[in-house]
Amino acid sequence: MKTFFKRAGILCLVVILLPAISYAEIYSGSCGQDVEWELDTETGLLEIYNTRYGAYSNMSDFNQTSYAPWYSYRTYIRSVNLSDINNIGRFAFYDCSNITSITIPGSVTSIGSFAFYGCSGLTSITIPESVTSIGSYAFRSCSNLTSITIPEGVTSIGSYAFSGCSGLTSITIPESVTTIYEEAFYGCKGLTSIIIPESVTSIGSSAFYGCKGLTSIIIPKSVTGIGSSAFSGCSLTSVELNSNAITSAKYSSSNNLGKIFGSQVKEYIIGDRISAIGDYAFYNCSSLTSITLPETVTSIGSSAFYGCKGLTSITIPESVKIIGESAFSYCSGLTSITIPESVTGIGSSAFSYCSGLTSITIPESVTSIGSSAFQECSSLTSVELNSNAVVSATYSSANNLGTIFGNQVKEYIIGDRISAIGNYTFSGCSGLISITIPESVTNIGSSAFYGCKGLTSVTIPESVTSIGGYAFSNCSGLASITIPESVTSIGGYAFSNCSGLTSITIPESITSIGNSVFQNCSSLTSITIPESVTSIVSSAFSGCSSLTSIIIPEGVTSIGGYAFSGCSSLTSITIPEGVTSIGGYAFSGCSGLTSITIPESVTSIGESAFHNCSGLTSITIPESVISIGGSAFSGCSGLTSITIPESVISIGGSAFSGCSGLTSITKPERVTSIGSYAFS
Repeated sequence: MKTFFKRAGILCLVVILLPAISYAEIYSGSCGQDVEWELDTETGLLEIYNTRYGAYSNMSDFNQTSYAPWYSYRTYIRSVNLSDINNIGRFAFYDCSNITSITIPGSVTSIGSFAFYGCSGLTSITIPESVTSIGSYAFRSCSNLTSITIPEGVTSIGSYAFSGCSGLTSITIPESVTTIYEEAFYGCKGLTSIIIPESVTSIGSSAFYGCKGLTSIIIPKSVTGIGSSAFSGCSLTSVELNSNAITSAKYSSSNNLGKIFGSQVKEYIIGDRISAIGDYAFYNCSSLTSITLPETVTSIGSSAFYGCKGLTSITIPESVKIIGESAFSYCSGLTSITIPESVTGIGSSAFSYCSGLTSITIPESVTSIGSSAFQECSSLTSVELNSNAVVSATYSSANNLGTIFGNQVKEYIIGDRISAIGNYTFSGCSGLISITIPESVTNIGSSAFYGCKGLTSVTIPESVTSIGGYAFSNCSGLASITIPESVTSIGGYAFSNCSGLTSITIPESITSIGNSVFQNCSSLTSITIPESVTSIVSSAFSGCSSLTSIIIPEGVTSIGGYAFSGCSSLTSITIPEGVTSIGGYAFSGCSGLTSITIPESVTSIGESAFHNCSGLTSITIPESVISIGGSAFSGCSGLTSITIPESVISIGGSAFSGCSGLTSITKPERVTSIGSYAFS
């Protein structure tokens, strides 16, 4: 209080000090039937109590349009005392940021949604055993709450119940809880450990999102569902999974265990009750370096470990039967893997782009390998195949072991229980330089080694009885090959275009040689045809430009079309007495051939049979011949004379066309037809 007065012309100011006046207020009212509240603004104590003796009453539920009656005075509230009430209503203490303590009596059974939302001053709270329900957002953003014990009676933790409780370092979840709802502990970055009890069956989406203090977690076998991003944003490095429902579930590239726990996890420990690893389960878990699969696992799903580039090794247990497609695709750090004897199927692209793999062994148990299973494994150079089903299967040019393992493989080791090498099995394996075929193999299928241009030698065992068509066609690097006595038939084009082949021995056991079998073997200088052969088939030696001589055995009765066409180095050949026909173009282009004797057994000379044999100076046509085909001797510019026997009745068109050195010819009386340009 200030007083002014004037004395003797002097203005004086006198200050009179009075005691401080207290402005403390008491506010009160009703907050439910038989439930009253009273707030002392001086002490900051809010009391809520039941007015009905001998019974418990319910506090009202509130909301964001109708807040609790003390909401306007919330800045005064520092402590709360509750007496004889059943519940804490919805939004009861919403945004009461100055509350530091609260006493919840044993009469309370439920804590409503948003009840303590934003009570950032609350450092601790004791929830009594009577509570069975904690509502969504109940303690959200209680940022200074450091620990809390959830009583045994609670069966579920609501959505966002403790989200934003960044100061929370520990929490005990009781065995009674069956459900942890979405974002229940979202952003509890101070939480360093948590035990999920065996009672929990469901963990909601983002339930522990952003709990950066968590480094490990154990998921019990009771859990049947985990929502997306449940542990995303945590610092988890180790996860133990004991739930078969979780591990064996079918996931996708956008929703899998990597998305649930984070791609930073280095170690997954799989419990001993897990029966399967589901599709996409660990998809793109790029930091994963270690995983142990128990003996209970029987299948590894599609893309299960796709993109786990940090995985350097994995042991597949003997219990596994199926490895799904793309299961380990892009595991570039994987340097070795053992496929157990229990595995029967390996899916498409199962190990594709595993650039660290250098060798692989396929066990006997495997019955199928999908396309591109080991494709783009750039370091894979050695493959051991012990599965008869795999090696003897019928493939195609677009799907074979070359497309399965890659053309960079240099060595294939064939197990000693393989009975056959199937059609197209190694077709196009351009990098293959070595292969061992065991004594158990009886058949080499069509196109089995087609285009294996890096293959320089191969030993065919005595057990093989047949070599299919195109079996070694286009093996341009093949310098020599020994065909064993056990082989009885060689298919058409079997060694065609083997331009590096210099010699070959055909055994006496051969009774059948297919068309074009040695076609375009341009380096072949000699070959022995066994007495067992009865016919030289079409194009058998066509294009063998380095072949200088050949002996046709006495048992041969026919020489097929184009049989020796283009053998430009061939200087002599003996046609045996048993031959009855010489096919079209049989010796066409044999420019080095100077003379030839056609035996008395021949009845016809085919079209262009000796076409362009420019070095041929003489030829004797026997009395047995009745027809000379069109262009049979056309272009034989070195031929000076020829006697056509009386037996001939027809001379085909252009038969002697271009024989510029021919000075005389005797035409027999029996000739009834001479084709156009016969002597052009």
